[in-house]
Amino acid sequence: MDRERLRRHRVDTWMVMKRIMKERFVPPHYVREMHNKLKRLYKGSKSVDDYYKEILISLIRANIEETNEATMDRFLNGLNRDIQDVVELQSYNNMDELIHRAVKVEQHLKRKQTYKTSYTYSSWKDKDTYKKEGSSSQHLERKSSRGNPTSPTQPPPNKTSSIK
Repeated sequence: MDRERLRRHRVDTWMVMKRIMKERFVPPHYVREMHNKLKRLYKGSKSVDDYYKEILISLIRANIEETNEATMDRFLNGLNRDIQDVVELQSYNNMDELIHRAVKVEQHLKRKQTYKTSYTYSSWKDKDTYKKEGSSSQHLERKSSRGNPTSPTQPPPNKTSSIK
């Protein structure tokens, strides 16, 4: 009698329990927000593994069950363009292969970027060039000042002053 008064249903299965809990505790806009988040989801600065985990979590939260092909397409379209371009050229048959290829490309691009920045901003080249240029110009100045009474640092003598 109390159950009828409180409008509660008898819970016989786990599915019924989930439905009742969802109706009671999940606001109606939550699923819509999860769908929108899933549409806007992209890798950005996250790692490929973290990006894939976020896709799976968002699919579960939005209560979406899609085919493996659809998830692969969603994953591939959300990757950064430089990773996506390389992965599209390679063959893959399932989600695990696609993730593996994307991780490999990501690691390669990071190594390439690290290599490029370490040599671009390296100062040892500049120091060697400076030392070579500096020492050779100083050597030339010393040589010219010994053999010639006029050195590049001193102005040439005035011709009129030597005539007396």
